[in-house]
Amino acid sequence: LSISSLLPAFFAMRLLLFFTFCCIIAEIAPQKIEYASLFCTAIGISQSGPEWIAKYKTMVDNLNKDKTLAAQITRATNFVKNNFKNLKSIPSKDDVPMMVSQVKMKLESRWRMVTYLKGLLAKIKPNLGAAKFEEIKKLLWAEDKKTVNSMYYTYPNWKTAMMKALPDAKKSKINTIINNNESKYTAFSDDQWTWFPGMGFSGCGM
Repeated sequence: LSISSLLPAFFAMRLLLFFTFCCIIAEIAPQKIEYASLFCTAIGISQSGPEWIAKYKTMVDNLNKDKTLAAQITRATNFVKNNFKNLKSIPSKDDVPMMVSQVKMKLESRWRMVTYLKGLLAKIKPNLGAAKFEEIKKLLWAEDKKTVNSMYYTYPNWKTAMMKALPDAKKSKINTIINNNESKYTAFSDDQWTWFPGMGFSGCGM
């Protein structure tokens, strides 16, 4: 075999790998933590200036690439421990343990909620056509981005939008699936409140 005869297969394989990578990124990206979500308060980044806002954003970008909850917790808590002197919303070193606890709690609750939603989508999927399921899934992650990860708003807004988008013949079945899954996630309400921004939250100035 000559090298020239192998080139088409080589480039075809590279193209396949490229599209596979893009699909993986597309699947990961919708669940990302937004910079201006309530997570920024746990990090203590408010009023820290452009340099540290940029470093915070880089940390969050890397956080969203982490494959495990443990890796996320390690990355974010180390950021607080190592940089608390530059994080203006952390008054002193004595406040670091409390901030670390807040970071851990937020990441754990976010992980549980996203895991729940992915599981719920997996159960909804067999009951819908491919195009309709993609529409429903995109509605969820678009709402998550719009509400800046505030699941207190994201989840009910998504359910309302989903029911409007579903064919009438599918609504009862999907609603039953949702109700059955919600009954098993007894901590969901608490997790939603963990990411509730409250009145006056400004996204840490971002």
